[in-house]
Amino acid sequence: MESPLVSVRNFESGDVASLREIAESAYAVYVARIGKRPEPMDLDYQQVALKQVIFVACVNGIPAGFVAHALVDSASQILIHNLAIDPTHQRMGLGSLLLDSAETSGKVAGMTHAELYTNASMVENLAFYENRGYEVLYRRTVRGYDRIFLRKKL
Repeated sequence: MESPLVSVRNFESGDVASLREIAESAYAVYVARIGKRPEPMDLDYQQVALKQVIFVACVNGIPAGFVAHALVDSASQILIHNLAIDPTHQRMGLGSLLLDSAETSGKVAGMTHAELYTNASMVENLAFYENRGYEVLYRRTVRGYDRIFLRKKL
């Protein structure tokens, strides 16, 4: 059996449906834990793409995950809004690949830090980010979601 071909590319307008499906499947496991749908499940990814940079990870040419981020020049940081991997492609390194791609984008643009947040109930995500050098800054409720904010020096 051949290894899958993995690539990362920029968002294309035809990706909207795939991103919606990835977010739906990736975040579905958290609905019961949080008590409601996580925000990324209900985003309009065409609108997100107008305001943020989106990188898409593909496996054998098919979108399997994405990261959406924005550069915040006033704070010299990259703000990672959303990292989602389709559950059938998790544990393949796609999350790390996409996170690295977003961080590299920030470095190239002269940013000094990366910041992100995750829901406090998404303990797997918190461990993932901490294992990649992110440190907890603070915890805050935003729009009814209990979020943990993290930061990493680039």
